[in-house]
Amino acid sequence: MKTAIVTGAAAAIGRATALQFAEKHANVVLVDMDAEKLEIIRKEIADMGTDVLAFAIDISVEEDVRTVTQQILAHFGKID
Repeated sequence: MKTAIVTGAAAAIGRATALQFAEKHANVVLVDMDAEKLEIIRKEIADMGTDVLAFAIDISVEEDVRTVTQQILAHFGKID
């Protein structure tokens, strides 16, 4: 199974992209700074039966990206 990371996942294009990956049965990782909207889309994708993780971070902060990457790899084993 593929694992997709979608940045800007709480906004229109990112949300649509994340939903497309979920419909194709990929694992989905949502990344956005808006934790509230991120949780809404996370729940929507989880309700589809998709394995989904969500991280409210600023991707310009290198350490946050490293930490999230480690968590993704620990959970899914790979990133495609």
